[in-house]
Amino acid sequence: GGSRHTAGEMYQLWDDTLNTVWRLLEENLSKADMEVLRNEERDWIKGMESSSAFPLTVRSSARSAGSKILLFVC
Repeated sequence: GGSRHTAGEMYQLWDDTLNTVWRLLEENLSKADMEVLRNEERDWIKGMESSSAFPLTVRSSARSAGSKILLFVC
């Protein structure tokens, strides 16, 4: 079988991947293009927060640590 990951591990894998992509964008885009991207990202986040597709935040079993798991509603 394939490898199994906890929700926390999967979150960390995606977070690390997104951070890598963001660093590559910062290294390769002009400052002006990066500012446009940041503004578009902020607008996207605002739109997601107001839509039914916004991730549900639930506490994991490590509540005392404040861990959060994001579940996307499709």
